[in-house]
Amino acid sequence: MWPGLATFSWLDQAPRGKRLEALVALDRLCLPGEAWVAPQWRDFFERSLKLALLVEGGWPQGYLALLPLGGGEAEILKLGIDPDWRRQGWGRQLMEYAFAQLGPARLVLELRASNRAAQQMYLSFGFAPVGRRKDYYDAPLEDALVYIKEA
Repeated sequence: MWPGLATFSWLDQAPRGKRLEALVALDRLCLPGEAWVAPQWRDFFERSLKLALLVEGGWPQGYLALLPLGGGEAEILKLGIDPDWRRQGWGRQLMEYAFAQLGPARLVLELRASNRAAQQMYLSFGFAPVGRRKDYYDAPLEDALVYIKEA
């Protein structure tokens, strides 16, 4: 699938074939109510999506999807780590890798109000809560918190 053992990769083009299937499957595993199907992944890559991948044994174990917005700003659209790989620091390492690849940028993201672990991780990276989006998420219906990190 992907070469290497527990490595990070930076993609700015949509993976194809089995690689795209593996990414879709991982997204479904990590974010079942918010998973994208293959055409959505391709569409976001056409809009300049950048993807940081955590790869082990040729298979993706985590991902962070960033969409550059112009003017030195980017949005974190997704961050997912295989449930078997969670709580081991991989999300933090993936973010550090992605931010180093992206360079200085003002970052914005939304996350579920109930996701306390993610809130703590983003705060530790210097993100600050700036707002709330009522009923932003489906399955289950839930508010989103909006966080921003200045460049």
